[in-house]
Amino acid sequence: GAGGVHAFARVPPSMRGQPPARAPAATVVSYTAAIASCAKNGRMADALALLEAMEREGVEPNAKTYSTLVQQAAEEGDVEAALGALVRMRRAGVEVDEVARGMLLDAFNGPGDMARMLQAL
Repeated sequence: GAGGVHAFARVPPSMRGQPPARAPAATVVSYTAAIASCAKNGRMADALALLEAMEREGVEPNAKTYSTLVQQAAEEGDVEAALGALVRMRRAGVEVDEVARGMLLDAFNGPGDMARMLQAL
């Protein structure tokens, strides 16, 4: 229809007939930003799903990625999610940074929590 012609008219002549441009590949920075956004908005399940997608795509999470998850889980008082992020961080061989340690100390304040945290560290 006319809409298709109109859209085609906006394509620069030098690009007509070329395949559409591909979106840039996601990076550790873009994934971490998306994970942080989800986590900060109370969508921890989505944040963890993004972490899994990141790993499937071969993008290696870094200390900031994991610390973001630990921090948000700790701020919400979700000890299990914080511990899960910490365990994943350790399994990936990423050093637990001071931010993550501090957040864990804040989150793990219930009976038996400190022993569990120390085991994970």
